[in-house]
Amino acid sequence: MTYHIPVLVLAASVAATAAWANEEPDPAAAEEAVTMETDKLVAGRRAGFWMSAGLFGSMNGVIKSGGEVKGLAFAARTLNGWATTMPGLFPEGSVNDRSNALPAVWDDREGFLATAKLYQERTAKLAELAAAGDQEGFATQWTVVRQTCSTCHDTYRKKRD
Repeated sequence: MTYHIPVLVLAASVAATAAWANEEPDPAAAEEAVTMETDKLVAGRRAGFWMSAGLFGSMNGVIKSGGEVKGLAFAARTLNGWATTMPGLFPEGSVNDRSNALPAVWDDREGFLATAKLYQERTAKLAELAAAGDQEGFATQWTVVRQTCSTCHDTYRKKRD
C-alpha cells in the first residue's frame, strides 16, 4: 500500500502543474475526474497535509531565525500546488477510518471550496513574496496563510485528541 502514496503525490503534482499552466483551477472538474479508491484518496490527502505541515514548519524556522526567504520560493510554490490540488481529493463519500474530514466538507461544499480558494490565493501571494525576497511581507503572509489553514481545520477537520 505504501507504494501508492508516491504515485498519488506524483499525480497530485502533475495536476497542480497542469492547473498552473491553464486557467483558473476547477475543483468540480477535478472531482469528476477522480476515480481512485477511498483508501488511496485518504492516504493522498494525509500525505499532502503532512507535506504541507513540513513545508510550513520549515518556513516558520526561517522566519524566526531571520533567514533569507528567497530560498523558500520553491517550497511556497509547492504549498500553492497542494492548495490548488487539495479540493479535488475530497469527492463525495471519500471517508474511511483514517480520514479526519468532517461531513461539513460535503454538507457545506460551497464554504469548503471558498476556504480552499482563499488558501490557493494566499499561498500564491506567499510564493510571490518569497520569490521577491520580501522578508517582512513573507512573514506577514505566512501568518495569513496559517490563519486560513486554522479556519479550514476548525470547520472541516475532526478535532485532535
